Amino acid sequence: DFHIEAYESRAATLGEKHPSTLLSMAGYANSLTRLQQYDEARELLARCEAIATEVLGPDHPRVIETINAQAMNETRAGAYEKAIDRARIAVDKGIATLGPEHPLIASYTFNLARAMAKAGRHTEAIPVYAEIVELESKTLPPGHHYRATTFYEYASSLVEADDLETADRYARSAFC
Repeated sequence: DFHIEAYESRAATLGEKHPSTLLSMAGYANSLTRLQQYDEARELLARCEAIATEVLGPDHPRVIETINAQAMNETRAGAYEKAIDRARIAVDKGIATLGPEHPLIASYTFNLARAMAKAGRHTEAIPVYAEIVELESKTLPPGHHYRATTFYEYASSLVEADDLETADRYARSAFC
């Protein structure tokens, strides 16, 4: 895999603490997540976060991205409570560092809502999805595919909470 080669090559030539190596380490971990090797990805992301925190500082965007990647890995692994905890940290740090309307905040917040929904916590996820809809309306063009994904997942949680009328509206928006 390209990510493995890039990580190993950069670690050998630049050292494990170089920012380019950290980027490759995160890419490698994301590949492990996609391959459903969640434990290996978890270990690599934890190491990446520790090194990035040491080298770049605790509020650097690379650290926040790594925390967000941890949340996504935990969601895919079915460790929803861990995912929720990591996603909340990514959202809070992201807002403090990047500002509340930065486009990445919608992504971090989406991962929080998705973890809540996967955990069956739809009543908690619904206001979070509503927040994302509002943020994406300010930061993304009307037809952007991220907005459709948000509408679809929001509609799914609304169905689970038995708000079928609102769910229908967002589901139709997702498919349009």
